[in-house]
Amino acid sequence: MSKALTVHSMRRIVACAESMDIPIHARLSAFDPGDDADTGAVVTKSTFPAHGVFDTGATRTVISTRVAEALALPVIDRVPGRSADGVAERTVHAVNLVLGDEIIFTGLPVICMPLPEDDLLVGMDIIGGGEFRISLRHDFWVVDFDLFVPTTSAE
Repeated sequence: MSKALTVHSMRRIVACAESMDIPIHARLSAFDPGDDADTGAVVTKSTFPAHGVFDTGATRTVISTRVAEALALPVIDRVPGRSADGVAERTVHAVNLVLGDEIIFTGLPVICMPLPEDDLLVGMDIIGGGEFRISLRHDFWVVDFDLFVPTTSAE
């Protein structure tokens, strides 16, 4: 079974060297070990509407300090985090992440760091789990992301 998310850019591309940041909208909530994506509890609980981008240069998914503070996320670990500013100790939090209406991650460990513009960088830990396509259609960037979910069959 596959769950899909298609994201279109909101602006035309005028030059080949132009930045290709394609915005995504997601919802984040604090993870509770009792959360189950199949029950719908993740979708209906108090969420933080996050604006972000797919970031193929990020090994792991990153949230902003604004998200961590707004959701009062407990720290589950501390790790060295590398960014353009160098290496610094970063906190790790567990969140529920909803992309579109179908793609739900529960208990996703994310790194927290100050982000100047976005609240979410979707990293390769998520992108690598599916099929990620970038195309140019009618002078607009389009991202198609299909996440393949293993199915179990009742015997």
